[in-house]
Amino acid sequence: MKISAPIYYKDFKCIADRCRHSCCVGWEICIDGDTLSRYGEAKGGYAEKIKSTVREIDGEYSFMLSEGERCPHLDERGLCRIIKSLGEGWLCEICREHPRFYNYVGDCLEVGLGASCEEAARIILSSPDYRSYLAVGEAEGEAAEATLGKVERERVFSFLRDTSRPYAERLEIISRKWRVNPEVLSVEMWREALSQLEYLDERDRELFLTYRSNPSRSGIAEPCERFLAYLIYRHL
Repeated sequence: MKISAPIYYKDFKCIADRCRHSCCVGWEICIDGDTLSRYGEAKGGYAEKIKSTVREIDGEYSFMLSEGERCPHLDERGLCRIIKSLGEGWLCEICREHPRFYNYVGDCLEVGLGASCEEAARIILSSPDYRSYLAVGEAEGEAAEATLGKVERERVFSFLRDTSRPYAERLEIISRKWRVNPEVLSVEMWREALSQLEYLDERDRELFLTYRSNPSRSGIAEPCERFLAYLIYRHL
């Protein structure tokens, strides 16, 4: 089975110490079984340091976070000591894969970038082409026929991409054709949902609560369109 991705996927690379909100800070870093076994079998060098930082709670294994909820293997510059000492092949699955997500969609496995990563978000919001895809590998399993959902997604994209219409009009057409519940599009519902999110900086909460359903400020429609395309790709 082929693995495909949006064409902008190829532009992603972790920016490491240049990241303002490192995924190695503030998150529990779970260790998958295969990697845990490898750590357990390793002897000497930095592998001993890795083993000394592993903890087990209710059968689940993770790294013991240090002061400031930092990964114990994150150095002062924000670089990974595991990579520096042993190479990327020694990372646990979550560290290798973040911020990627995977969905089985008919005849292929699709991979995308999650917008929780600031570099992924920059690429998603700046890429003008979200309808082109490229093959990025092979996965186990047999390909199925293209699903209705995949076909419908392309139909939604065709209306979303119609820049001859204002963005708000494109949303109205999409909601009408796909019979979206009007409550889902209400400003009140979205503000309530946005208020419940967990924010890295409380100032961001204030910014998001200025949400409007009809972006009128110059230059806002294109990022809105691209972000909606990301949500459609990830969840439809």
